[in-house]
Amino acid sequence: MNIQLTFVNRTSSRCRQTVFLFHPTSANGVPLKAVAWKVIRNCPYGWLHSFTYSLQLEAGIGDCYGNYSPRLAAREGDAFVVQPTAAGRCFCRSGTHAADGVAVRNELARGTLYACLFNDGRLLARSGGLAPRQGVSFRIPAVLRIGVDGNVREGQLLDEAMASASCELPLAGLRSADLIMTGEDDAGAARPVFHLENLVYS
Repeated sequence: MNIQLTFVNRTSSRCRQTVFLFHPTSANGVPLKAVAWKVIRNCPYGWLHSFTYSLQLEAGIGDCYGNYSPRLAAREGDAFVVQPTAAGRCFCRSGTHAADGVAVRNELARGTLYACLFNDGRLLARSGGLAPRQGVSFRIPAVLRIGVDGNVREGQLLDEAMASASCELPLAGLRSADLIMTGEDDAGAARPVFHLENLVYS
């Protein structure tokens, strides 16, 4: 099942703010740098931007050259491994059960990799570099956070200031919701604020 979300711009400003959404993710119990999962640009006053949050995640790996493995469907408790093969390397299910979250392990003899989670084709979370024989266990909380920044791009790692978003959207049991942005004058003296309307639960 997917969650249907609709962003609505009700700010008083004629400036069109760039809005981004992300998960506050952790790995091995340590908070990760957040990733801008969804970015909404140039949405005029009174307009809507609808999008879907999928409850089906995908796992994959990336390297320092910007290459990514094929993705595999992932859910809580799944474990994956990167293994050497005659053709190079293979990202596959490990055959074991993750004790917590979604686990990825690097079993290559050499080479640092990044474990990645995707949602609706967009990067949702990325680990730090995994050296050979290292693993990571992602914890993705059932919340999205919403922020505003004019320079953010989808897939970008967010610094601490950018991640201090003004609204949290609980996802547990949610089927649909409207994300309403209000506030701010034309001089940009006040930052926009968010609230939620029309929340529908299963």
